Amino acid sequence: MKNLKIRSKLLLTFMLVIILFCGTVAIAIAGLQENEDKYSEFYNVEYQITNKVMSMRRGLQIIVKDLSFLTIEKDASRRNSYLSDLQKELNSLSENATWLMANFTGDQELLNLFAAEIQEAIALQETIISTTETDMVNAQDMLLNEYQPLVEEAVNSSVAEQSAETNYLSTVDMQENLVILQLAMAGIALFITIALSTYLTRSITKPLRELEKSAGQIVEGNFDISIAYE
Repeated sequence: MKNLKIRSKLLLTFMLVIILFCGTVAIAIAGLQENEDKYSEFYNVEYQITNKVMSMRRGLQIIVKDLSFLTIEKDASRRNSYLSDLQKELNSLSENATWLMANFTGDQELLNLFAAEIQEAIALQETIISTTETDMVNAQDMLLNEYQPLVEEAVNSSVAEQSAETNYLSTVDMQENLVILQLAMAGIALFITIALSTYLTRSITKPLRELEKSAGQIVEGNFDISIAYE
């Protein structure tokens, strides 16, 4: 670069600066796109996971309520009403569980435990319902001492929280890495720009000073001069 013409030096310097600027902008745009993808994933998957799990928890609690009435209600029409409501919640529970099994992105072991608890609860509630037809006292005892604790374990499961936390930590790490990368890129660009500007300024002013000094010697009548700049 030392022996290039001034025009070429200027052109090369500005091209390098533009390339660095474009690189920094490209990294920023890529980071924004990555953020957008993360937020989209959160809304379409993580948020839906949390929503489905919360819906399943509410369904389990409603089922507990219906079972409680079934263990004390003898009127056939009311029992049918509770059984209809219970079946509706079971259908919703099944739909949410199917979606959850297909889309869950967190700890699979935690999900399997949650699913096992729900399946055990469903099996037990069928036993309770059949028992209410012959022995309501025994059905009440099963509901309070066996079914209720099982449902509480499922309701208190950290499936949704664990999945959301995993996504949150992943997003935070990505943002931190992008900030570091952008700052590093900006620092490199600034350093190279200053270095090129300093070099370019010196490459222009140094020969001008040399020519000015030589011109002064000529004015003074000294023609024994040597100019190294070409």
